[in-house]
Amino acid sequence: MHDTGDELAWSIWPGVEILTSTTQIESVRTVREGPRYQGVLEAAEGRKTLATDVMGATILGFQIPDAYFSVLLFFHTDGQFAKWYVNFERPYRRTPIGFDTHDLLLDLVVQPDRTYRWKDEDEYEYGRELGLVDDTDHVQIEKAKDQVLALLEQRRGPFEERWTSWQRDQTWTLPTMPANVTTIPAIV
Repeated sequence: MHDTGDELAWSIWPGVEILTSTTQIESVRTVREGPRYQGVLEAAEGRKTLATDVMGATILGFQIPDAYFSVLLFFHTDGQFAKWYVNFERPYRRTPIGFDTHDLLLDLVVQPDRTYRWKDEDEYEYGRELGLVDDTDHVQIEKAKDQVLALLEQRRGPFEERWTSWQRDQTWTLPTMPANVTTIPAIV
C-alpha cells in the first residue's frame, strides 16, 4: 500500500497466498495448543518448515523500521473493523521477494473500544527458556510494549481512528507467490 521509509503498510485479503510455518498453519486450522508449542521448539532448534497458505481474513498491516512490533488491523467479511493485533517481533528485513520478520511470540489483542489483553505469554516464556527469545530481544520487547501502549493511548499511527474504516480497493488483483518461494535462500 505504501512504503514511506518511516512506515510500511500492506494488506492481505481472502485468497492471498502467504508463506508461514507449517506448525502455524496447523495451529490455526485445528485451534490446538500442541502445534503452537511444537512450532516454538522447532524454531529454537532451527528446523522451522515453511509452506504456503491461503488467507481467509482481510488484514491491514503496519511495520515501522527498527521497531520490535507490527500492528495488524483485522476486518470482518462485511468490511467492519474487528480488532488490532500487535505482534512483537524483530524489526522487519527486506529480501529479494519482500520482507521477513522473526516472531518473538508475545502478542497484544486490542478491541475496537481499545480494551486490550496480552496473548501467548506462556509461549513467550517457553521461547525464553529455549533461548529463542534472548536477553537482547527481551529488553527490546519491554521497550516496545511501552511504545505500543503509548501509541494506543494517544491514538497515533496504526491506532488512528481513520484506519478502522479502511477498505481495500476492490480492483486489486491477487498477488502471486513465486513458484520457488520455499527454496529461495533466506537472508540471515
